[in-house]
Amino acid sequence: MANKTLWWSENFSTAEGEDFSGNDDITIRAVHLDGTAPKVVQKGGVPSFNRFTKNFLLVPLGLPEPGCWEVTVSYQGADLSYVLQAKG
Repeated sequence: MANKTLWWSENFSTAEGEDFSGNDDITIRAVHLDGTAPKVVQKGGVPSFNRFTKNFLLVPLGLPEPGCWEVTVSYQGADLSYVLQAKG
């Protein structure tokens, strides 16, 4: 089960057409809370732009099986965690 996740920071440039090489040093870790699937670690993202969100990072996230997952994202010294239910 693979999908893309979108990540934004207020520190990203907002100028359209501006080179956004940004710091793509982002890491996503996912731990299966109700099963035995291995921990997932995804490093790096793809700098992207649209006129509504401005600059953001796209990061793939592939979860090996359905269930309850705790996802932790680390970017420039900040962490964000949330829990999601992945359906198969």
